[in-house]
Amino acid sequence: MTVRDQHTAFAPPQLSCPFPVSISPHAAMVQHRTEDWIRSHDVLSAAQMESFTKAAYGELAAQVYPYARLPLLQMCSDWLAWLFTIDDVVYEVDDLHAVASIPECLQILTGDSLGRTGFGYALADIRARVVAVTTLTQLRRWVRATREYLLAQAWELATRAGHQAPSLESYVTMRRLTGAMATVFALIDIATEAPVAAETWSDPAVRTIRRHAVDIVCWDNDLISWRKEATAANSVNNLVAVLVATGLSTPQAVRRIVDMRNQAIAAVAALSHDLIERQREPLTALVRGLQAWISGALAYSTHSTRYSAIPELRGPEQVHASRGTDGPDASDQRAIRSRTSTAAGAPASPSA
Repeated sequence: MTVRDQHTAFAPPQLSCPFPVSISPHAAMVQHRTEDWIRSHDVLSAAQMESFTKAAYGELAAQVYPYARLPLLQMCSDWLAWLFTIDDVVYEVDDLHAVASIPECLQILTGDSLGRTGFGYALADIRARVVAVTTLTQLRRWVRATREYLLAQAWELATRAGHQAPSLESYVTMRRLTGAMATVFALIDIATEAPVAAETWSDPAVRTIRRHAVDIVCWDNDLISWRKEATAANSVNNLVAVLVATGLSTPQAVRRIVDMRNQAIAAVAALSHDLIERQREPLTALVRGLQAWISGALAYSTHSTRYSAIPELRGPEQVHASRGTDGPDASDQRAIRSRTSTAAGAPASPSA
């Protein structure tokens, strides 16, 4: 059985979420407008545009910001589209182009440039729209989060180039940045139109619930996308690969991640109760917004074409605790370790 065959046989575990899923009545309109917006910046080929349309990022926006008025939801949808698109056609494809794009984006964020490329012009447009609807505190929050996301791409590129899975501690820390979740969470109190004061945003309990929410969305994404990414060049930047590189089998790694995210879900639920009891509307709206992101992202991901590049992929499948740790999964470990060992000398094979 080849490595690809092994991962074709892999199906994501069934992931539970206690938070309700809602969808904006503007979903179809937002999707159509986001398609037009991306098309207007000429950053995708015809084939890429077809895949973009099928991925329906407007539907994702409608599920993670279901409460937003149409203009704000459109801004959020276009921002998600920018993040997914630059990740797909730049950051995960062309390392040199990716590194070269970062300074342009940083200059745009500070208002020192209106862009020189299609992605740059698109980012400048998003920034102008954010400026138009935010307080200075909200703007600075989004700019800071986006800057950290962009700079973290250099770390991810270096990890991929080294063909070596990072340590668990390093990965968890950097995944919070490379996942861009702080940038989309910074839009929550803009979309709710209930600005969160700086002192509330930095409150220890609020920081903790945001951190847990980031982890949940990122870890769920790693589980759901593993089957698609397992044989790709960037596979080392996935929590499953990180844990397999430590000696776990794939089923063991998956169960470990499920346990981690379930603990984080429980923490979010407990913190949500405590924070909502403070009876402060901006804070309550933020908490509900974080819950919507967790549930909406999971609901979207389980049926999105973005995560079903392998045709046989269907719905999620329960991972049973009684499942053995022998058989094909031993080859999973060898395949990932062969990638991580290249840092010691041998170049990666074309299939890594």
